[in-house]
Amino acid sequence: MQAVKRYLLSGSLHEVALAFNIHPRTLRRWIKRYRDGGAENLKRKKINTRHPKRFAPSIEKKIIMLKEKKPSLTLLEAQNILNESGIKISIHGIWNIWRRYGGFHKIGSHWGAEGGMTSEIEDGLKRAERMVNKGAMKEAAQIINALPSCLGNDILKRLPDRFLSLPKRVEKLDLTFGKVAFRETMRKAKILRKEAESKNLFYTAIKAGLIELSAMENFGHPEKRLIFAKRLLKMLKRKSPPDNTEHTLHFFLLIEQGRALADLGRTRDVLQCLKKCEDLCRYLRNAKYYRNIASLYSSIGFYKKSRRWIKKSLECSNDTQRGISYTYLSANLTIAGEYRAARKVLKGIEVDVLGFQPLSAIINAYCFLGAGKIQEAIKHANEALLTSRDEEIIKYLLTSSLIFAYCSCALNEKTKAIFQLNRSIRLIKKHGIREYEYLCDVLLGLNPLPHDATLNPTIKLALLLRRASKSLKIKDYRKAYHYASTQKLMGLFHRLVLFFPEPVRRFIARGKDPGLPKALLNLPVFRTEIPVYHLKFLGPPRIYRNGKLIRDHLPPKEAAFLIHLALRKGSIPLPEIYDNFWPESKSPERTLSHFLVSIRKHLKLTSRELYISQRKE
Repeated sequence: MQAVKRYLLSGSLHEVALAFNIHPRTLRRWIKRYRDGGAENLKRKKINTRHPKRFAPSIEKKIIMLKEKKPSLTLLEAQNILNESGIKISIHGIWNIWRRYGGFHKIGSHWGAEGGMTSEIEDGLKRAERMVNKGAMKEAAQIINALPSCLGNDILKRLPDRFLSLPKRVEKLDLTFGKVAFRETMRKAKILRKEAESKNLFYTAIKAGLIELSAMENFGHPEKRLIFAKRLLKMLKRKSPPDNTEHTLHFFLLIEQGRALADLGRTRDVLQCLKKCEDLCRYLRNAKYYRNIASLYSSIGFYKKSRRWIKKSLECSNDTQRGISYTYLSANLTIAGEYRAARKVLKGIEVDVLGFQPLSAIINAYCFLGAGKIQEAIKHANEALLTSRDEEIIKYLLTSSLIFAYCSCALNEKTKAIFQLNRSIRLIKKHGIREYEYLCDVLLGLNPLPHDATLNPTIKLALLLRRASKSLKIKDYRKAYHYASTQKLMGLFHRLVLFFPEPVRRFIARGKDPGLPKALLNLPVFRTEIPVYHLKFLGPPRIYRNGKLIRDHLPPKEAAFLIHLALRKGSIPLPEIYDNFWPESKSPERTLSHFLVSIRKHLKLTSRELYISQRKE
């Protein structure tokens, strides 16, 4: 009904069919039935009966098992084997059976059935639903196991694994991807894969392996993932010229291989994987494929190309898929320095999967950092750190650590930032994510990088800024700025320049515009004359000025006032101060004035930095 309503509003048959992942002929048939009898006529009243020309279930099972045991089998090879067994069937007939049984769609975190909902599946699901409601789980599972595919129906979640067949258990695992801890998903996928391999069900083994690979990505270790991805590709044994039954599995295996290569910093090899994936997208026109290409481009720093694929995914996404695509768009806008647009997009997104909460916190942290609101950025980075640690997503954990280093640089605490980077490098090396290691090496001015790593626009921009920092030449800074602008990396430029502030300071000293937002230019890293105070109050209060401990002892009331001021983000209404500190004073205004003079003396502040505002709220 939703598809029909969308068509009546837009009038485009093919666009609506693509958005709902149904065949245009099916949509045309629904529209005709709706026009003939309204919404009631769309409800199928007849009980499904098996088509008289279909093969017996035992023969269909045999045809399916051919592909299960030999994933590289082509349609023509399958036809020859069946002919030798005395089964006469056309290539089109073999393809219909394979497609009907869901043999050629990736499940896992991005899969969906390619064949569409049939009357056979619809009736089977209704019967199984009735059995489940009666508590007859075993009978319901028998119905489900006999169906070609459940299309990711939630009824699988309600059935115990012991009653489900191996392929249906793999489908059930797909439904829980992103809902259950990734470590548990990886463990279950590995068990299912090994069971499938022991039974020579290699196609099912590849599907379970893809779920395992998707879960493994969150823990790093790209070398292990690359070996595993190559093993699954070898199991598929894709032929040339390509067999159109293998496009989907091959596509997602290439995506997983590309992600492992990206973590290893092998940009050139990732681009080769992307070229193959883009070629396969001629046959796989769907939002989930476009999103995966966009994600892989982002992983190697090609954010400009990534945005193009994100927009393509939004053009053909249905309502349930748009949240993921908009999350990708928000992250992309953040990298481009379009902070207001990024937060606006993120605000309307609701995605109930693991990883969304730390990612949204990272996006917010980057946006606040770009707006010069360091304390807000630290707050969201801390949220991202805690949630990514709980959900065991190593990349988000490392990104959160980098944000802390950026914030320390923004406050002109370079020594602290270097310490934070060195601590992150130990974790990076432990998990083998060289892409992050290369970026940290550039920020710390360490060893020269492999040429392949410098093809990554993120690394290239960092190198350009490092060169500008050393040479202090205007043309070097302009070159880095222009590169960031043309490659949609201005948000990344805003963060990296915090590590290399010398060119910007030179611009400010000469009265020239470095092209940065005013909020960034007012940060202590660029305005070195502005003092930065760090207050520690767990235990005896300690105050640091520009990283150095102030030895003067503060009276308890002054220390309490500073703690209160820090927790209130630097401003407190005057009536609140009077009530809390001098509730019985006859002239609290005069008392406060003397009080501030004493604090300024201890902290070496001027009246321009700690003062009573005359602005009326």
